[in-house]
Amino acid sequence: MRTVALLAGMTAFGAMAGVALHDAALGGVAGLALAVSVQRYLLPTDHVLNSDGITVHEPLRVRRVAWTDVQGVIWKHEQGFLRVSREVSGRAVARTDGMRGFTILLGSDPVAAESRRQAVDAFLRRHG
Repeated sequence: MRTVALLAGMTAFGAMAGVALHDAALGGVAGLALAVSVQRYLLPTDHVLNSDGITVHEPLRVRRVAWTDVQGVIWKHEQGFLRVSREVSGRAVARTDGMRGFTILLGSDPVAAESRRQAVDAFLRRHG
């Protein structure tokens, strides 16, 4: 439901920009810019953990983090935040508290999310 609300808001913003600027093309560009800015949250992202580190396959790019750069994981509900010590692949996600890293979504089913969290924690203990 939140995704639908986000898409509706982006469409409305694009339409308002088009009306305000008297140019439908600029309104479309504004809506497209918003869609690209949130594409990581709307489109599938895969996380691959191996003995070298973690690789994040996003729709428009691939990022890699070596285990030596990982400072830890912060778990909250159905998601985790993998903290990294420095910028990775030219750019890491900056948080308001200054932390950098990747968000790992575990799904909305609490039982499956807990199982995945335990699997990630076990993997990190072995390799991190």
